[in-house]
Amino acid sequence: MSTRAAVMMILADHAAPDPGGRLNLLGAGTRVLGYQPGQGTTAAFGLLVRITVPPALVGAECVVEIGLHDSDGAPVTAPGPGGEPQVVRIGHAVTFEDVAGQDIPVPHRSLRPSAQWAVAFPTGLPLQTGRVHSWRVRIDHETRDEWVEDFYVAPPPTPITLPPNGPVGPVLG
Repeated sequence: MSTRAAVMMILADHAAPDPGGRLNLLGAGTRVLGYQPGQGTTAAFGLLVRITVPPALVGAECVVEIGLHDSDGAPVTAPGPGGEPQVVRIGHAVTFEDVAGQDIPVPHRSLRPSAQWAVAFPTGLPLQTGRVHSWRVRIDHETRDEWVEDFYVAPPPTPITLPPNGPVGPVLG
């Protein structure tokens, strides 16, 4: 399965599915996430993941894992519901279905079957700033270099400090 699959990932400011099964993205293609020092998290973002396989694989099943890794390749952890650290990953059991079986007038096995997800992080994630992180897809425990989406978490801007007696320079007016 993994040798014949095509994987696409896109980071966006916002990602959400609509009732028709389409995925809606705003700010698609972002590669740099801002950081919110007051919350200790990145800015809100979304991740689109889409996997397609050849039509001959209609009905094939696999396990998909979408995991977050730091710049050293180690899995990233974040506080879970009880506060304990948990690895940031999403797992799915997938069966690739024929598009023609979904009330669409398309000839059987004419389009590549797909599985897709829009994952939203509306409060961001507590990631280290000034570093590259990566989303990596695994299909049946296998991965490939092209199934990785890297992004950078920018450090917060340095605050501007004024001298104690106010701004220095000419006064206009």
